[in-house]
Amino acid sequence: MIDLTGQTINKLRVVRRVDNVGKQPAWLCVCECGAEKRVLGMHLRTGKPVDCGCGRAQRLREAHVRHGMTDTPEWRAWKSMLDRCNTPTHKAYVHYGGRGIKVCKRWMVFENFYADMGKRPEGTSLDRINNNRGYSPANCRWATQQEQQNNRRSNVRITLHGETKTMKQWATHFGVDYAVVKDRHSKGVRGAALFAASPRKPYGRKIEIDGLSKTITEWAAHFGVTYQEMWKRINSKDPSC
Repeated sequence: MIDLTGQTINKLRVVRRVDNVGKQPAWLCVCECGAEKRVLGMHLRTGKPVDCGCGRAQRLREAHVRHGMTDTPEWRAWKSMLDRCNTPTHKAYVHYGGRGIKVCKRWMVFENFYADMGKRPEGTSLDRINNNRGYSPANCRWATQQEQQNNRRSNVRITLHGETKTMKQWATHFGVDYAVVKDRHSKGVRGAALFAASPRKPYGRKIEIDGLSKTITEWAAHFGVTYQEMWKRINSKDPSC
C-alpha cells in the first residue's frame, strides 16, 4: 500500500490513514476550505476528487451555463434546430431529420452557431436558403416570415423574361388574383398565360392612351400583342411602340 500522508491532491491535503471503507483503504483529508473528508485511496491516486464537495455547486453552474445566453432568441433557435434534426420524437422531425436534413458539426456547439449567425434581428427566424440542404453557415440566414413563405419547398417558381419568382409573387406583380392563378395552374396552364387578365373580369387599372381608356387586356387586343408585352410597353412609358 502506498503511503499518501502529507500529499496534496488538487485542493485536498492527506492527513492520515483511517478505517477502510469495505476492503478499500481510506484517508482523512483536509480541504482548502477547512472541511475534513474521508476519501478512498484509489480515488486519491487517480486525482479524481477536486475538493471536499464545496465547489460542486459552482461547477454545476458553469457546466449548465457556459455562454450565459440560455433561453435567448438565438439559443432557442439553435435548440429548436437541433431538436428538429436529431430528435425522432419531435413533431417536425419527419420534415427535417426524417428526410436527411442535418446540422453541420460546427453548429453542434452553440457558441459556434452564434459566432456565425450573430444576433437575431427583430421579426426574423432561422431559415435555410436551400431547403434541400442542411443547417450550416453557408446555407442559413435570419429571414422574415414573408421571406420564409417565399422560400417554402411547396412554392411553385416560374421564370418569365429571365426573372424567377414564386407564382404568388408573379400574381401580385401582374395584379391578378392569386386564387385565379392557382386554379389555372391546377388545370395545366403554364408560363405567362397564368397571369393574363380574365376577359370576364378584367384586372388592373384603366390606362389612357390618346384620349381612350382601356384595361391592359383591352389595349393588348387593340395593338395585337400579348398581355405581358402590353404590360411591358405600359411600364416603358411608350405603349404604342
